[in-house]
Parts: sequence; C-alpha cells; structure tokens
Amino acid sequence: MKVSLFFSIFAIKIIKLDMKRVLMSSLFILFICLTDVIGVEIQNYNISSDELSKEYVLQFEKAMNFVDSDDYKEALNLLTGLKQNNPNNANLEFYLGLCKFYLMFDKKASLEHFAKSSKSISEKYVNTPQQTQAPLESIYFEALSYHYLGQYANAIKLYESYLEKSKTIRSDKKYIKSAQQKIKYCKNPDLVLSTSDLEIIYKKQLEVKPTKQDYAYKNKLSNAVEAMGYDHLEALILFKEMAFDYPNDPKINYFMGICMLNYVPYNKSALGMFEVADKMIVSPSNQSGLVCPSMNRYYMALANQMDGDHVTALKHFEEVDKAYPTKFLAFRDDFNEKMELSRRLTKVQPTEESGNLALTSFRNKLEIKAQKELHVIFPETKPRVELQTSDRMEYSNSGYYYTIQIGEGFMKEEYFDKAPDYRISRLKGSKYPRYVVGKYSSESEATSKMEELKAAGYCDAFVTRYKGRLN
Repeated sequence: MKVSLFFSIFAIKIIKLDMKRVLMSSLFILFICLTDVIGVEIQNYNISSDELSKEYVLQFEKAMNFVDSDDYKEALNLLTGLKQNNPNNANLEFYLGLCKFYLMFDKKASLEHFAKSSKSISEKYVNTPQQTQAPLESIYFEALSYHYLGQYANAIKLYESYLEKSKTIRSDKKYIKSAQQKIKYCKNPDLVLSTSDLEIIYKKQLEVKPTKQDYAYKNKLSNAVEAMGYDHLEALILFKEMAFDYPNDPKINYFMGICMLNYVPYNKSALGMFEVADKMIVSPSNQSGLVCPSMNRYYMALANQMDGDHVTALKHFEEVDKAYPTKFLAFRDDFNEKMELSRRLTKVQPTEESGNLALTSFRNKLEIKAQKELHVIFPETKPRVELQTSDRMEYSNSGYYYTIQIGEGFMKEEYFDKAPDYRISRLKGSKYPRYVVGKYSSESEATSKMEELKAAGYCDAFVTRYKGRLN
C-alpha cells in the first residue's frame, strides 16, 4: 500500500513537471506566432514597428490639427493615406466623412463614411491614434447628412437613435440639443425654408429698395455667418429671417445662396439668390456691397453647373478667371477642373434631340462625374464679412493707420508672390488669419497701393483701418 502510494505521488510530480514543460513550450510557440504576425504586418508597411507607430501617430496628429483649424482639404489628404493601411478603422472613417461633409455640397459622399463608422461605436471614446472605433456623434452626422439630402424619415430615425444612445454613452450636449431641434425641422421642413418664404422674399426684392445697414443688421449677420461655419441649416433660418428685412442686400443673398446649395430641397433655387447679389454688388467702400464680388460669380457658376446649364456656368467661370487670375487661387487645380468640365460639355452638346449617341453618352458620363466629384466648397473661400472698424483694431498704444487686406483664410505661399511684404493679422476671436500689406497715414495713400495690388492680380484687395502706431 505504501509502495503504491509512493509511486502515485511520484507519478503526480512527473505529470506536474510535464505540464509545466508543455505550458512553457506552448507559451514559446505562441510568442513565435505573434512575432511572425507582427513581422508580416511590418512587412506590409515596409518599416519597423517603432517607425510605423511614430509615423502613424505623427500623420494622425497632423490630420487632427488640420481638422481643428477647419482645413478639411489637407486633413482629407492625410486621412485618405492613413485609411489605405487601416481599411477597417471606424475612427478614420468618421473623420473622412466629417471632411467631406464640410467640403462638399452633395452629402452622399460623407453619408457613405458615416454609415460605415456608425456601426462601430465606442462607449468610452477617446480620440487617439490607437482608437479604432468611432464616436457616438457618427450617428448624429449620418442623420444630418440624410437631413441635408431631404430624406427626413431616415434622418429622424437616426436622430432618435443618437438621443437614445446618448443616455448611456457620453456625448456632446450641443449635438444632443441640435438633434432634438433637427427632429422638429424634419417633421416640419417649412421651419427651415418654404416655397412661400421664397415667394415673400422675391416679392420684397421687387418692391423694397436696398436697406441701409445698422447695428442690428451687423449683429445678426455676424451670428448667421458664425452659425454657417458648423451648420448650414441653422444658418439658413437666420439668413431667411434677415432676407425678410433686407431682401436686396447682396451679402444676405450671397450667404443664403451658399446655404441653399448644401440643402437638396432648395439647391436649385440658390441661383436666384446669387443673381440678386450680383445685381446689387457695388464698391467695397459702400456699406451694402460685397467685399469679394468675384466669389459670387464663382458660386453662380457652380449653381449653373449643378443645374446642368454649362453654357452659363462657363461664362461665369471665365469671368472669374479673367478678374481673379487662377495662379493666385489656392484651389487653382479644382477651379480649372470645373471650368474645363463645363467647357467640354458645352462643346459636345448635340444640336438635335436625335444627335450623335456617342456624344450624348460622353456628356452623360461627364454629368455623373460632375455630380460625384465637383460639388465642393473650398476652405480658402469661406465667406468674409465686412466688419466694423472697431473690430479691426490691433491693441497697441495709440493712433490709427491704413492698410490693404489682400486675403483671409489658409492660403498657399504662391498666393503672395506679388506681395512679399505682407503681414499676418489675427483678430480677437477669429479662427482665420488675414493678410495685409503696408501701413499708411492717409486713406488716399492706401487707396493708391490698393490699385497697384489689384493690377497685380489681387482684385479683391480693399483698404481697412487699424488702431496702432504707424511705425
């Protein structure tokens, strides 16, 4: 009995020893497998794991910096590159959608990304390079994209889903409030804009003379333009209300037209707003004028192009090209592509209904290309408001001087080839830098310099006054 007990204990010890060996061997094999997997991943990127991590983090952070500064076009380029090596990353999908949402009139492009990212939501979302899931707001922006497209039933369903999930998942209060309000807009779209609203505005445009701007006007316009930076629907409501009081004001028509281009139910009506703005454009020194008349023609060209009238679109593109040389535009390639598209379509249109089938087919393909790729608002052309003199103050010791503003936003260095002595001015509370040239004691001196800059190609240059010392 003792002998059998001894052998039993010995056998158990051997088994335990063998199990330890098996366990150690298994761990070693697992380590080798993991190493092989990592090696394959490294081989795909063609760099070491450390370099991969640093490079990815660097590119991701650069992209997020561009997003934070509203430079969505640069962010889109970086995010597209990151996505190629991370095809299933829902966080990258969300930010790709966000960039296209703010860059394109047609929200179908952004909707495609939000629909993918909203399927993988993180309950404890933190936006880091390591994050592979999307924030809850992905559902909100998917709903908003449907809303802009006029698909109200889909939008309501997603808004409600977002609000329900926000009860248990941390979310942004401003989006919760917005979703609640947007459901009301979907159930009653006339709250945003209606055909009767436009009829009233059109009637007043025929009856009422231009209204002089006052402090109430400037405060309302400032609020509307600020809203335009993040939500064209909310901005459209504000511009609509202003249009009732200032029906012929070019700024109101210009900004309202841009909002309408983003909103499918009324995007074809936007052209009328730009046409009124175009008729009322006067000198920038006049309170009722537009500071950047060339951009109004540009948007008229886009509106005509979206409406299929490429003959008129080409006319406006060429007018902008002549007045504002494209070599000074930060979006030169995109501008040329749009102008060339309308030029090609104008040439190939058949003269009879039974015209050349090959040409008709070619035209249809180009139309599809236009719908898919060319409905873009460029960050460099964000609308600019002519502010009060007191808003343009540099806080220094005393006195005033005159200078010439030649641009605003994020411009490429080549834009300043003919104005190498430019300075950057940032207003308090403004996201966008302004570019100014010269310091002059009198307005006449500044005006002379302004004309010189316009001759050099800066046709939208204008004189402004700053508080501060001349020297």
